[in-house]
Formats: sequence, structure tokens, C-alpha cells
Amino acid sequence: MLDGGVQYLKGVGPRRAALMAKLGIVSVRDLLLHPPRRYLDRSLTKPVSGLRPGETVTVFGRVADSGLARTRRGLSIFSLLLDDGTGMLRCLWFNQPFLKDRFLTGRTVVVNGQVRWERGPSMASPEYEVLDGDEAELIHTGRIVPLYPSTAGLTNRQLRTVIKGALDGHLDSFADNLAPEIISRRGLTGIRQALQDLHFPPDMESVARARRRLAYDELLALQLLLARRRSARLGTERARPLSDRSWSGDFRRTLPFGLTPAQERVIAEIGADLESDRPMYRLLQGDVGSGKTVAALAAVAKAVRSGCQAAVMAPTEILAEQ
Repeated sequence: MLDGGVQYLKGVGPRRAALMAKLGIVSVRDLLLHPPRRYLDRSLTKPVSGLRPGETVTVFGRVADSGLARTRRGLSIFSLLLDDGTGMLRCLWFNQPFLKDRFLTGRTVVVNGQVRWERGPSMASPEYEVLDGDEAELIHTGRIVPLYPSTAGLTNRQLRTVIKGALDGHLDSFADNLAPEIISRRGLTGIRQALQDLHFPPDMESVARARRRLAYDELLALQLLLARRRSARLGTERARPLSDRSWSGDFRRTLPFGLTPAQERVIAEIGADLESDRPMYRLLQGDVGSGKTVAALAAVAKAVRSGCQAAVMAPTEILAEQ
């Protein structure tokens, strides 16, 4: 099921599946691994009586009244009066007439937005959720909310809803490819918990743990791929061993300085590679001035003393002259 197409998930269909494909989301697995780009903390809740202008908060209440009005230009304004027992909060939405069928009198609603003061507290176009029961789980308000990379025609609200449904219906079938002892030794989170916390975290510490687990999986997959390629290459390719060792003393005597322990270690490793019948594929990394060039010259000296030729390439003329 994880490799099945997203178009068969509730609320998707062919049109939204085509939009998701633009984001690289084709399967249910792709959807669960689609990471948020950032998060909004909408977990701060307040009673209406404690609201202050300018603050962004979440308010729970029941629909006391609602109405739809039209302006002379044909625009619609849907207004909602929310009662939480401590006061009334007026919410306004523009050009969303369908909301009149969504907010029924007496229904429990959660809204999140910036408080304004117009003859009392109000919000313009707040995020909202209509709760179907006491056990309803919030995904758009009243919690840390994920914001995803999206595309035209596909809103974050739609993505959150679909991802929540995918988690509820398919997370249990997401196999953990790491052995329990590796998870324990590395201090990682299980993959199912990591995916749950990636999309709907209880706190930002859970997000950090989830991202660490997914990053570990990506790096592990890359290292395994490179190891397989290296194993296949070493099984077929052969090189001439450069077995001469007399170069080492002469090379060191020509240097006007002594080598550092790190340089000695790297030169020894390069020498062992050159003495093998396997081709050497090595990247030497170090800060400016750490002595990478002398390590390369040591490899050149060993090759020449072994009867071979060597070439040193530099990216610029200045470096070549140096």
C-alpha cells in the first residue's frame, strides 16, 4: 500500500494527484516522507476575555451566530460569532460563502489568528477547525502546525489533511529498516514515531529527533550505495603496484621542515594504496595551509621512483606556479 498511488487516498483524486506529482509525491511513501519546510506554533490558547489586540492566539468556542452578507461589488463576507463562555469573538472570512454550510449553530470550533479590536475582539480570515466530537484531534490549529513546500492549486491545509489521513491509515505498514540494536546504540527514534513527529509534533524537540533519524537514513543509504560501487569496482579493476619504498627517506631529506603527525599518517595511507593492486580513489581534505600539497608530492615521488610518470594538476595558474 505504501507504494500505491496517492490519488486513491481520501481527498486526493486524479487532479490533486497531478499537483502532488509536481512536488515529487507519487506514492503514499513519498507523501509520508514529504518534509515540512517550517512550523507555526499555534498552541497558545486563550479565553475570549483575555484577548489583547495584536496577539496571535487560538480560541475554542461554540458557534453562537453566523451570517453571510454581500457588498455592492458582489463580494461576500461571512461572519461568525464564537462564544467560549467568557465572551464573544467575531470572525470574518471574505469571498468564502461555502462556510455558511460548515459552521452550524452550536458546533464546537477552534480558530487561530491575530486579534483585532472593533467594538470587541475579532479576527479576519483565521485558520479554523470544526470539531466533530470531544475526541477530535486538531491538525490546523491549537498545536504546532507544519507548513509544507506546495504548488499552485494545492494548499497547505489540503496537504495537512491528506498527510494526516495517510499517517492514520498507513503508518503501521511503514517498515523500520534499522535493527533495534542500531537504533538504541545511535540514540535514534523509530521510523514510525519519527514520521509522526515530523508532521504533527508535540514540541520542537520531537521535530529535531525526527529530522535526525531521517537524515541518518539518507546518509546510511548513500554510504551503502558508495560501498556497493566500490566493492564492484575493486572486484574488476586492477592497477600496477608501486612497491618502491626507498623514496621515503630521500623525500623527507629534501624538505626544509618536518612533517606533522597528520601528514605522516596520510602519506602512509596513500603509500599503502599505491602498493596495492587496486586502483586508488582518494580525496584528501584539509584547511588552507594544512599541508595537502606535500602529501600529493609524496605520492608523485613514490610513483616516479617506482618507474612511472606522474602529473600534478592545479585549478589556477597561480597555484600551479606555487
